[in-house]
Amino acid sequence: MIKDQENSQAFSSPSAHAVILHPFLAFVVAFVLTLFVFQTIPASTPVWSLFQGLLLSAILLVIIKFSDKRALAKPASSGVLGRWVIYVLLVAAISGLVTFYVTNGSLRGLDQGVLIMRTFVVCGVCLVTGIFEEALFRVLVINAFSRIQWPGKVTNPKFKAAILSALLFGFLHVSIAGVTSPYAMVQLQTFIKFIQASLFGFIMAAFYIKTKSLWSIAAMHAVFDILYLGPVMMAYGIPASLVTNEPVNLILLAVTSALLLAPAISAGQMLSETSPDMCEREEICAYE
Repeated sequence: MIKDQENSQAFSSPSAHAVILHPFLAFVVAFVLTLFVFQTIPASTPVWSLFQGLLLSAILLVIIKFSDKRALAKPASSGVLGRWVIYVLLVAAISGLVTFYVTNGSLRGLDQGVLIMRTFVVCGVCLVTGIFEEALFRVLVINAFSRIQWPGKVTNPKFKAAILSALLFGFLHVSIAGVTSPYAMVQLQTFIKFIQASLFGFIMAAFYIKTKSLWSIAAMHAVFDILYLGPVMMAYGIPASLVTNEPVNLILLAVTSALLLAPAISAGQMLSETSPDMCEREEICAYE
């Protein structure tokens, strides 16, 4: 029994993982540097977007290494959430194909060299986007805010940290142009896009809390983007927004958001059923 307690303490000890940055400070530093990169490096083309993503991924991986090195280790089992992986990716694939169709996308006329290059760049952009977005909005946000003493009768502070992670991720996908648009349909699509991104973010937050690793959620995010945005990116480059003044896009966003409700509800149930006592055995609570 004493040996088990010693092992548990060693497992959750900050010094055992060479922690240099406090999780909240790590999030602040990462957030500021991310804003700086967004402002100084353009992402107007797929190649520039790839370069921007590579730089952000490198920065955030270094920050995680010095604040929560265990998040870079092999992921734990995702448990019952694992059954939703294929479903979520299938939603992305169907939505991506429908979006490609309604935008009259076509890859005809492209020679093999151009097609291979576009495939490489698009997959690269989606991969680095999955890494830096999950590193910032899941690993760093949840590690930082799960230690806050939230008001109310919340048995698991990670639940609220996951909600905050999802909301921040949702706001990332809201454009000022969409909010201030004079068209009611564009404003409605912007709101539904926020809901869609927030639901996906909440699902990813639950996966991170369960697996305690960046790599599984980064891979899932990357594949989701390849299936959802890949076809359009192959035809037109980086889309500024999928929010347009077209009824078909409104319907597509609404249907996609509705399809993500089931795994989001399952993720919420998993988080609400997690005992706060489990926190004592996780590095995420080492600073409490």
